Amino acid sequence: MHKEKMEFSLMMADDALRQHFDDRRDGCCTFTQIQKTCRNLLSVDNVRRVYARLLKMELNQRAVQAAIQSLPEEKQRYLRLKYKQEKGGIALSLALHVSVAQLNLWHRSILEHVAQFMLYQLRVEDIFFYKKIVGMVQLLSETLACFSRMEPDGVVITEAWLAAITTRHADYRMLLNSIEELLHRELGTLHERIVAAKFAHPYEPSCLIARKCHVDDAVVSRHLRQFTDAMAEYITS
Repeated sequence: MHKEKMEFSLMMADDALRQHFDDRRDGCCTFTQIQKTCRNLLSVDNVRRVYARLLKMELNQRAVQAAIQSLPEEKQRYLRLKYKQEKGGIALSLALHVSVAQLNLWHRSILEHVAQFMLYQLRVEDIFFYKKIVGMVQLLSETLACFSRMEPDGVVITEAWLAAITTRHADYRMLLNSIEELLHRELGTLHERIVAAKFAHPYEPSCLIARKCHVDDAVVSRHLRQFTDAMAEYITS
């Protein structure tokens, strides 16, 4: 069941990316347009269902944009080439100087990344990706700030869903505050230097972080694990 849900999430992410980069689409209605055409008709079931669909499309657009902006530039370029210019595997490989096999790995990881934003969800392994956490907090902040304008009467958005999003925003905000508090220190301890080095180079393995900090791999792994364990409560709660 978990595998099926994951594959469905990846399909949704792929579809959302195609819509995002499709210049031929008419575009979904803005909420100003929705309010003009639907606000006085939400008591009608069909109108309410249409409104709910448009609301979800708007939220997905926000999520996809936030997800793309939090990716490294090389992967943003990959998305533009694949979805906007519709280049195939060989052409992408030549343009990016990356093997087709590696591009396939990129594609799946990007879809997982986008799906996480569409679900407003971080994972423990995201803790050292500062840009991703910032993007998620900003997305949640913007979404919550827009609810009073988008759907002020609670006809489509349920209180339980809104409460869940509010809680998640608060948790991720505390995670971000804790990270920024550490990064803004003078980094006097070995623990702080190792963690800061990992944030500066989140894609590098522990062995390279160890070289930068002039310590053994085991020391880096221990300190990164300690920091991860301390921060995990904000993601798993």
